[in-house]
Amino acid sequence: MQVFNRRPVAGVRPLALAVLLCTLSLGTNAALALPTEIPLSPDRQVALGLRLAPVQAASSRTLVLPAQAMVPVQNQWLVSSPTSAFVQAVLVDNGSSVRSGQPVLRLQGSDIALLQREASDALGRQQLAAAQLQRDEMLFKEGIIPLSRLQQSRLSAAESSRVLAERRLALQALGGSAGINGEAVLRAKGAGQVTELGVVPGQRVDPGQSLMRIVDVAALYLEMAVPVGQAGEIPVGARVEIPDSRTVGRIQSKSLSLGPGQEVRVRAKVERLGSLLAGQTVSAMVLLPVPAKSWRIPASAITQMENQSVVFVHQAKGFRVAPVEVQGRSNGEAVVTGALRQGEQVAAAGVIAIQTAAGEVHP
Repeated sequence: MQVFNRRPVAGVRPLALAVLLCTLSLGTNAALALPTEIPLSPDRQVALGLRLAPVQAASSRTLVLPAQAMVPVQNQWLVSSPTSAFVQAVLVDNGSSVRSGQPVLRLQGSDIALLQREASDALGRQQLAAAQLQRDEMLFKEGIIPLSRLQQSRLSAAESSRVLAERRLALQALGGSAGINGEAVLRAKGAGQVTELGVVPGQRVDPGQSLMRIVDVAALYLEMAVPVGQAGEIPVGARVEIPDSRTVGRIQSKSLSLGPGQEVRVRAKVERLGSLLAGQTVSAMVLLPVPAKSWRIPASAITQMENQSVVFVHQAKGFRVAPVEVQGRSNGEAVVTGALRQGEQVAAAGVIAIQTAAGEVHP
């Protein structure tokens, strides 16, 4: 076993030893320092196939996420059949816009006719009871009938009015008219666009069967499933764009619990609809804030030297090595901060060849 002697080195005083160690440390750091310039002739640059790209000012960085256009449940209205009937007429087309209260379907069936007849009978009984009550009021004033007879007439009139109100309410819910024709007209309960139209004239429908859906497309929002690590970068109020449909929105809320895939549900309210459709799946661009004096460059321009992110800025005799701090990457672009200027050119292809010229290659 080797034993190390812990006695001070002969002839080396403590102060001299400290100076020696400091000198060695400075020498090591100097060896690891980044080069400031990499000379490279124009002919050599052409031979290496280098490609340059401009440095552009960046006011934000982009995070591209899959999103689905959805309508809140409170802005959807389901038109369903109130009873067994036949579809007599479809009054709107699939995809058409309707206003609140607009007729959309006309049904016909024996159950509708039965309810119309019951309502008509209830109206007749109510009118008779009202007339009888009027006569009994006069007879009571003349002392011809007792108070008990008048009270009975009042009860009968009140009961007949209650039954009539019930029959009319049921008929109104069915969409039937006052006449006995067996027809009922279903109306839109809100303004919006007709979707999921699933019936045709002559088709038989059952009670509660869904006939069409109406959605308010003006209330569209985008829902995105965002990984936990990225969700923290998205602030409420951030702008969202869908260039293909010219849609613009803003982040409205983020869920406080994780979804089945351990993601955060982020919702953006659509402020400009464009050509976006309900149910459509799109790629949404979330514009995130960046520090002042940030720059947009190709992501391929960034490489590592001495454990630092750097880019190679083109100049007259070759390239200048510029350390940068990456703020984010998306769709082949990166947003960085560093000693760059608008209009400068950075190497976007052939970066490894430039590193080779600097005497250091990072795969």
